[in-house]
Amino acid sequence: MLQSNYIQQQPRVTSGTSEKYTFSDIILGNEQIISSTTPCADFFFRSSHFSQSRTTCLNTASAVPRLQADNVTKLIQQCNEVNLSIIVLWKAYVVEDNKQLILEGQLHVNLQAIGKEACSVYQKQEAQEMVLLKFIRPEIPPLPARPSVEQLSCLIKTSLHYPESYDHHFLQKSLCVVPVTLMLTNCSHGEVDVIIDLRHKSTSPEALEVHGSFTWLGQTQYKLQLKAQEIHKLQLKACFIHAGVYNLGTPRVFARLTDQGSMCETSQQNSMPALIIVNSI
Repeated sequence: MLQSNYIQQQPRVTSGTSEKYTFSDIILGNEQIISSTTPCADFFFRSSHFSQSRTTCLNTASAVPRLQADNVTKLIQQCNEVNLSIIVLWKAYVVEDNKQLILEGQLHVNLQAIGKEACSVYQKQEAQEMVLLKFIRPEIPPLPARPSVEQLSCLIKTSLHYPESYDHHFLQKSLCVVPVTLMLTNCSHGEVDVIIDLRHKSTSPEALEVHGSFTWLGQTQYKLQLKAQEIHKLQLKACFIHAGVYNLGTPRVFARLTDQGSMCETSQQNSMPALIIVNSI
């Protein structure tokens, strides 16, 4: 039996210190365990991972106003920071001295940032050797580096919600219109200006092979302003003229922090291809 549990910390924006936790289970075997009502959750709340995650989250929430005013680079870097704990519940059948034993256990890993290596055991820091005390003249701290294009492309996370398969009678009605919802999530602690461009980037034959011969109905461009960590749903309509398999992942999203006039809109990272099957009935 193997089961993985994800615990995401979502602090409430209140004057108190109460937090809200979301438990999500992924079953990799035949046995399901509800982690939020078992010793798994109790072990998590008693562990050092919980204390460290809680302290980090509270410090981040209290530092938001200062970051918005003084350190744009750090504000953008926080878009990839998370307070996520992964708990793996495992069971092993072991034969020892002609006896079959059942061993069960848990493995906890605390994630602080996306793309960084994490370990279930904290690494002990080696004691620093004694060195002679030196008096030096303090240097002027360097100016903060401008955020990279890769960092700026993580301000907004996008996802498309649509039916994986759609049936349409093309002989009765030549145009097939499918409702699609574009989810926009502001990952930063500041306001973000967003531009959504629905026009296909190119009309070359190569591009048509990628997204097929379909079009978006209505506006071709939207301009929005999302508040800190706001989630916005944009209702779209995709139009098809014949059956086939299509990739709906063509909208281009550009974003920049509000009140940062010198910072141009940066293209946001695209999600995975969003394939839909249109059937003719």
